[in-house]
Amino acid sequence: MKPNPDLINRALNKLQATPKPDFFAGDKIPNKYKGYISSFGGSIVQLGIMPACMVFIANPDKIKLVTMLFSIYKEKFTIIGNPDLKDYLNSNWQGWQPSERKQFRNRMAAIAVSFKLALRTFEIDDTDNA
Repeated sequence: MKPNPDLINRALNKLQATPKPDFFAGDKIPNKYKGYISSFGGSIVQLGIMPACMVFIANPDKIKLVTMLFSIYKEKFTIIGNPDLKDYLNSNWQGWQPSERKQFRNRMAAIAVSFKLALRTFEIDDTDNA
């Protein structure tokens, strides 16, 4: 799956939601989130989707990003119930066939790229270097 206009629109809708996502600093997005979204894609390639998600879930700042990405995933691909990413992976990962794991990885990667493209429409707060 590749990024497409529907995924980009979903990402834009999440970023433009009221109230604003909790990682906004006023009307700007802290610069570190550009790095987080890029490193998420790299982590998927280097570690695989399950370890990449778990690394991001363990970080209090990065979990905000993967939570947002997973909310787009749930919206787009109709997940039963309202699990968070950790519960979803823990309850489904072992039962998935390799093709289902690959499909999840490709979908999350496409959502991450779409989200990164959507982030470009917002002003970035360059004063944040933490």
